[in-house]
Amino acid sequence: MDHKFQDEGKTIYDFIYEFYVKCPQCEKFAVVKSFPNEKGSFLFYEKRSLICGFCGFIKVYKNSPGIIGSDYPLWLESNCCGEKLWAYNLEHLEYIERFVYASIREGYCDEHGWKNNSMVSRLPKWIKNGKNRDEILRCIEKMRRSVPEKARA
Repeated sequence: MDHKFQDEGKTIYDFIYEFYVKCPQCEKFAVVKSFPNEKGSFLFYEKRSLICGFCGFIKVYKNSPGIIGSDYPLWLESNCCGEKLWAYNLEHLEYIERFVYASIREGYCDEHGWKNNSMVSRLPKWIKNGKNRDEILRCIEKMRRSVPEKARA
């Protein structure tokens, strides 16, 4: 049976509301959560917080531009097919997984025509290559299992 993926036109910015990172204090699982500004934009946050449920480390950032989550090593990162596979959070990882799993992949088209600025259209060739499907899916599953149960709920 063929599995189909329809590109929804999501960009990498659709996933930056939450980063799974290594705690700067204990190097265990921590989360950087972002709170959008008054216009609803996650690009320029009013507030971001890093919280580690293991050692209790907390850091709050206010009115800081940029992507604070990228200041810390990502939790969801793995060597795969001789390359680096990474995701910001489980939603991001699952979106990549749905794309990789599909044998039929449809691009993103809006009222103005086909687009190539979606996250999926920007994935590297090694992820798009069907011959790497099984290894990538194994890496994704391993990465998913590395996330503590509490964060998966």
